[in-house]
Amino acid sequence: MRRYLTLTVILSCIAAAQVQASLWGGSGGRLQPDVFARPGETTTLYVGIFDGQTPIPNLTFSLASWGVMPQEGGHGHLGGWGWGGFTTSSGTTGPNGEQAAFTYIAGPAAGIMWPTLEFDYQSSHYVLTTVNGLVMGVSFNDLPYIGNGNFVLIGATSAHPDNHYVTSGFSGLLHQLANDYNATWSLTLAYNDSVLRRGGIFDLNSNYAAPHNLHRFGTDVDVRANTAPNAIPQDAQIRAWFEERVRQLFGPSPLLESAGTDNEHYHIFGQ
Repeated sequence: MRRYLTLTVILSCIAAAQVQASLWGGSGGRLQPDVFARPGETTTLYVGIFDGQTPIPNLTFSLASWGVMPQEGGHGHLGGWGWGGFTTSSGTTGPNGEQAAFTYIAGPAAGIMWPTLEFDYQSSHYVLTTVNGLVMGVSFNDLPYIGNGNFVLIGATSAHPDNHYVTSGFSGLLHQLANDYNATWSLTLAYNDSVLRRGGIFDLNSNYAAPHNLHRFGTDVDVRANTAPNAIPQDAQIRAWFEERVRQLFGPSPLLESAGTDNEHYHIFGQ
């Protein structure tokens, strides 16, 4: 006999003895916070399996699969597989029903993932997804949206509809740069491809791989410098001013990338 979503499975990154009252979830009103992991890092996870509000002891389970929601991190696509995986395929709860530990190695992408466990209990077979998810990103919450200012935002695609998120400090500097540029030259900057909502890999080819590997922390942005609208003109005086102002605000010099092509742009990066 196969049953679905009848018992409660709780995911945690802290041992049960420390947070049993506050972190374990369930149908009885306990909290069910999502667990956070940074892309590329290894995290120890704990699984609690409950019958009602009672943890089930000595229960062996297998890690059957996991589901993902890439849109939660800024990806509007599945493409390749960018959410990592687990170092084991099974586990057992302890004699008192304490959580069973296993290791997750996060992939490069940002998003939310829910492990699915499979086990037998009281003569029935269960396939259950955890009630809380594993959130992967540079930060647990979305990075701040760059907002509106003396600039235009470009580069959004159907695969990456949310590509203008940066850290708060970096956002303030970008606004200052655009204001100064507009006040000096009566021109508008075009900002492209900062980072996705929770950071992580910004895969231009929708395959969770480079080449846009630097754009994953919320401290990078591209500035249009070709012949398209709102590009920085091919004017030596304007470009010298722009490069110097970037150094004053951000420290490092901007990188002129793809010079002489339709994709010519400056890459600005923060500390």
